[in-house]
Amino acid sequence: MKSLGTLAGGLAHDFNNLMMGIQGNVSLMLYETNPSDPHYQQLEAISQYVNNATGITSQLLGIAREGKYDAKPLNMNELLQKQIDLFSRTNKQVIVHTQFEQHIRSVEVDQSQMMQVLWNLFINASHAMSDGGDLFITTRNTGYKECLQEFPDAPEGDYIQLRIRDTGCGMDEDTLSQVFDPFFTTKEKERGTGLGLTSVYGVIQNHDGFIRMESVVGKGTEVTILLPASDKQAVSTNADKAGMVRGTGTVLLVDDEKFVRDITRDMLTMLGFEVISVGSGKEAISVYREQHAEIRLVILDLIMPGMGGQETYRNLKAINEQVVVLISSGYSADSEAENLLKQGCRGFIQKPFTMEFLSRELSRLQL
Repeated sequence: MKSLGTLAGGLAHDFNNLMMGIQGNVSLMLYETNPSDPHYQQLEAISQYVNNATGITSQLLGIAREGKYDAKPLNMNELLQKQIDLFSRTNKQVIVHTQFEQHIRSVEVDQSQMMQVLWNLFINASHAMSDGGDLFITTRNTGYKECLQEFPDAPEGDYIQLRIRDTGCGMDEDTLSQVFDPFFTTKEKERGTGLGLTSVYGVIQNHDGFIRMESVVGKGTEVTILLPASDKQAVSTNADKAGMVRGTGTVLLVDDEKFVRDITRDMLTMLGFEVISVGSGKEAISVYREQHAEIRLVILDLIMPGMGGQETYRNLKAINEQVVVLISSGYSADSEAENLLKQGCRGFIQKPFTMEFLSRELSRLQL
């Protein structure tokens, strides 16, 4: 499992860089397209599909219990509704019924990974209902004593509970006992790899949660997920053009991939910034040494050939102890990102990111 995580890390870096090119261009098009335009919804769908595509690498990372480096307090009802909307566009034979607790508590999760968990569960349910059916989704706040019967190993604390029940073909006991095993699948080769539910299990455990599945042949399957509740205020998972904050000043953009630099430069320019883009750590140090007085922010790719992000950051900080750096990467091991954040980096932004997300991060840094 650890080897799979290492493999996924290398794949994710290259794959997510490619997705950055797509997501960035779509984000710019959405910014300049009126919501009433007939193509607006299709562009939004492409953006969401990119998120789901990058979740493929999150599946392997989830199996290895790696990569939860972007956990934020979020509203599970919002996450569910976004995935339900996307799922319903292409799975019209499945009728979705929801019963969400209105004042659901927040959960601290990696949004990308949790969206992939939901997508996997929805798609599995749709495959079990090939001729159509009903999908029932509920959320509720729950206390420690309430959940002990289903999850006796849960530590003391408050939780939110998510249930997803389908009216599909169901599974026998032998199949049910293997559903979370790597590479186990009952689907045809073209429809499944056997990694989806394994990654679901890994991601939930990585978030200190619990998951159980019950099924009856001919009647359907029910998945119950328990996640620790947070006292923090949930941040919004949605942003629109009106909510984007423009900034001023000069940003030094450091990335070894030219197409990533180009699209990120265009996004920053659209947000009002002047941009100096360079392709290596050595170039970044040279430029920053000469122009650090006018550079308000450095967006630094973590994984680059030659001088990597960590060494580049140390050199930038030697020039200016107060340098403001935002780490950017398609993937990084937790220890690398956390180490730089402890050293003074001001945040982490994972590729592929939208212009809305970039705007929020820069606004958080008061730029």
